[in-house]
Amino acid sequence: MATMYETIMDLPLFKGVSKDLVSSFLEKTQLRFTNYTQGDCIVGEGQSFSSIGFIIKGEVVTEISNPEETLRIYGVYGMGRVIGADRLYGILRQSPYKVTALSEVSVMEFSKEQYVNLLYSDPIYMLNFFNYLSLRAQRPLDSLRRFAGGGLASHLAMWVNIATEPEAHSVEIEIGEATLAAMAGGRDFNLELQRLVENGIIELRDGRIVVVDRDALLEAGEIH
Repeated sequence: MATMYETIMDLPLFKGVSKDLVSSFLEKTQLRFTNYTQGDCIVGEGQSFSSIGFIIKGEVVTEISNPEETLRIYGVYGMGRVIGADRLYGILRQSPYKVTALSEVSVMEFSKEQYVNLLYSDPIYMLNFFNYLSLRAQRPLDSLRRFAGGGLASHLAMWVNIATEPEAHSVEIEIGEATLAAMAGGRDFNLELQRLVENGIIELRDGRIVVVDRDALLEAGEIH
């Protein structure tokens, strides 16, 4: 079993941090550990963030939908998932997604004031945070350039690329037929879906689109 030092050093915003820095972090930071059971809501949609959290045990599912709730995307994540880092600052500080425990989950969190102190304590923390934020700032425009204007595969790829992270253990899409038809742009969306199924990119299961190969979906959705 990993020690607390090893667990922290493996978190995305702590990559490359030495044991000495982790020791200093543990000494100076007031950590809160919260345990959840399956089905517990960890973050509600619209919830404001005043702290940053990390999943250090178990799995969670994130859920995000369009305003009409005709499209809903689920992503499953395990240890290391960061919660709230991209909503600590700026004008939009409310969560766009809901986070629910899929198993017994433990979350480590600390206040954004303590995180600011941590960022100033060593350049590696700041570099990790910049890289984390930059990737999420760049992804929407990159998605528009790569996918906008295509058929169903392009629209699904754009949503998946923006709404989920590459490290998601699984991605599922719940979508109404009218929305599918609109995405298909007049083409038969059933045929479009079947092509993706035949290519091993998605599966249709229990009324949902299950993304089998995220990278292949993004490639299939690219506008050439």
